[in-house]
Amino acid sequence: METPDVTAAEARRALDQLGADRGRVAARVTAPWWYQLIEGLLLAAFVMCFALDDPTFYLGANAVGFTYIALGLLRRVFTRTTAEPWSDARTWRGGLVQFAIIVPVLAAGILAHRQFDLLWVLVVTAAVVLVLKLVLGARMERAFARSVAQGA
Repeated sequence: METPDVTAAEARRALDQLGADRGRVAARVTAPWWYQLIEGLLLAAFVMCFALDDPTFYLGANAVGFTYIALGLLRRVFTRTTAEPWSDARTWRGGLVQFAIIVPVLAAGILAHRQFDLLWVLVVTAAVVLVLKLVLGARMERAFARSVAQGA
């Protein structure tokens, strides 16, 4: 079977169309802003669970954990794609930075609350974690969109 000769102009048009398609897909793969907000609020709620007594702490922490997992599973519904930022090598760096910043802040706030038993420490920690998740999560989503747009 022979392939027809493709001119340079036809090849250029095909490549331009591919670039446009990548741009459209890149706009769809990112999670909406409210998805990032819910993730941040769940992390803040997890921090606030440490103000609860033992039985309610376990209930609250488990509820937050299950909700966070369900939210992750529903990502494909919200983005209408099967794209996942953690599956992209370029996006991993942003995710690791997010993890490396948020986890120590969480740990420091929780340990300070355990040491001094001050509720305001948890409130401040929850607020800081929420802001960090919004900023760093948006950064990771933008990196993912760039990676898709560039065809990585």
